[in-house]
Amino acid sequence: MLPKKPVMAGLEITVKGQSAHGSEPAGGVNAAFLLADVLAEVPFAAPEKQFVGFIANTLNRDFSGERLGINFKDDEKQVI
Repeated sequence: MLPKKPVMAGLEITVKGQSAHGSEPAGGVNAAFLLADVLAEVPFAAPEKQFVGFIANTLNRDFSGERLGINFKDDEKQVI
């Protein structure tokens, strides 16, 4: 992540990710999840805090959907 810098009406945060092939998302870095990690520390009101927390804690780095309860295996027990 790049340094934060003050701007006229707040703070500008720049994050950079790394692309990956859709069949191997763990090989990349999702910039939106990096941003969610930063925003999870901001004292938002309850609805916003809950939304950002969901992204940061539930979706972030869960490539199989396990935390959402949607990970499945085929007949050979391979995660699909």
